[in-house]
Amino acid sequence: MTKESSKLSGVIPPMITPLTNSGEIDVDGIKRLVNHMIDGGVSGIFTLGSSGEGPWFTAEQQSIVVKEVVRCVGGRVPVLAGALEPSTSRTHEAIKRHVHAGADMVVITS
Repeated sequence: MTKESSKLSGVIPPMITPLTNSGEIDVDGIKRLVNHMIDGGVSGIFTLGSSGEGPWFTAEQQSIVVKEVVRCVGGRVPVLAGALEPSTSRTHEAIKRHVHAGADMVVITS
């Protein structure tokens, strides 16, 4: 976690996850959306929340999303990733995946 991301402020909206017509993760769409949000003045990006289909993606898909968001953000703002899992063990695994993928912070729910 960067020093800047340890103190959150401003607007950090949840991001939808762009999908292709066949339901696959749209990497180009992620890039366009991340740039649009940052150009619009957000203070951070929150991916894989309930509006981003996070709980319904496989572990592999979640990692792809977080890695692509982190890559597209390029350190410009903090990246928060949702670990919205139904159990403690699955939440713990999601936290490890998201941190490994480069998220600055992980958002969990009970």
